[in-house]
Amino acid sequence: MSGFLAMTVNAFPVCLPLENVVRVLPLARLRTIPDAPSWFVGFLELAGEFLPVMDLALRLSLGEPPPYRLATPMVVVTAARGEVVLIVEEVLGVRGATRESMTHTGLFAPGAPPFQGMIRFSDTGPVPVLHPARLLEMDLSVLEPVAPDAVQAFLNAAGVEA
Repeated sequence: MSGFLAMTVNAFPVCLPLENVVRVLPLARLRTIPDAPSWFVGFLELAGEFLPVMDLALRLSLGEPPPYRLATPMVVVTAARGEVVLIVEEVLGVRGATRESMTHTGLFAPGAPPFQGMIRFSDTGPVPVLHPARLLEMDLSVLEPVAPDAVQAFLNAAGVEA
């Protein structure tokens, strides 16, 4: 039996394979990034690392999320490219199901919504299973630090001594 973390995002049910869930945290202070996409909320400093944080409602185009509260859950997820933090509406808990019971696994191709299939729990209808690696399919190059020599060149061109 495999486990899945069941959640809601703007009342839309989704789940994640439990092996990709690192931990669930309450909302924490984030470092925002100017001019980032609306779903990219910022970075969370956790154990000396800066993890990208995305609002899953905005990332999945499910509409404007409800206002954040201190109890708003943040789910730290791991994938091949690293860890990412997801802000969700509600964490419903761990649900048991086998990976073999997942259906529609070929439905969502790369570049499509970040799902790996659908799963039906014993007491619910089908629930989309998030594909952790595809959640990280985003170009963060615009958020990388500016090279120090580029900063110096800009300051020189502006006539500012550093």
